[in-house]
Amino acid sequence: MAIPFERGAGEGLVGGFAETVMRSLSDPVGLFRGAEVKGVGRALAYATAIGTFVQCVGVAYLLLLRSLVDIEAFAPEPMRQALKDAMNPVDLGFQLILTPVQTVVGVLLFGAIAHGLLSATGTVRLGFEGTVAATAYSYGPMLLAVIPFCGAFVGFVWSLVLLILGLSTLQEAGVGRALLATLVAGTACCCVGFLAQIAIAPVVILVRTLITG
Repeated sequence: MAIPFERGAGEGLVGGFAETVMRSLSDPVGLFRGAEVKGVGRALAYATAIGTFVQCVGVAYLLLLRSLVDIEAFAPEPMRQALKDAMNPVDLGFQLILTPVQTVVGVLLFGAIAHGLLSATGTVRLGFEGTVAATAYSYGPMLLAVIPFCGAFVGFVWSLVLLILGLSTLQEAGVGRALLATLVAGTACCCVGFLAQIAIAPVVILVRTLITG
């Protein structure tokens, strides 16, 4: 048995993608139970497509909100310039361009840390690609970000629950080990992401200065 998006080309990428998203929302345990995974390519493509789409939706909503309301005026004085810079087209462009790379690196990094913890605390049914698959295919609920205001938050929480269920079911690791792996790997990835943002900030500032003068 395979996760729908993992099936052969005859199944159709679009159909397999849609079925995977729907099952991740309606039957998450069934989606992962007994599934076989071959490689990480399709799993990464699935997560990247969703992550990029969600980022585009977020930027679109942000620009729409800014066109209706002076967001900077409501921010505390120390934050106004930072918020203004974040809304700069150059900064937004960098976000969109880097999203696919960030998604792939994030899934692989999370998968490596989580798989190491799962392997160190017990047995796992599949190898590293199984942990990556559970991580990537937990992205489906993030599509709820298309719903204004609460959609992004609900999608994030739902994806987090789906991730724990995915690791627990696909790797037969149990909820406790899956939860521990998620918390530790998630914290580590957040720290790495924060440091990466700091490291890339000078490049963004330089490009913004060159373009805007």
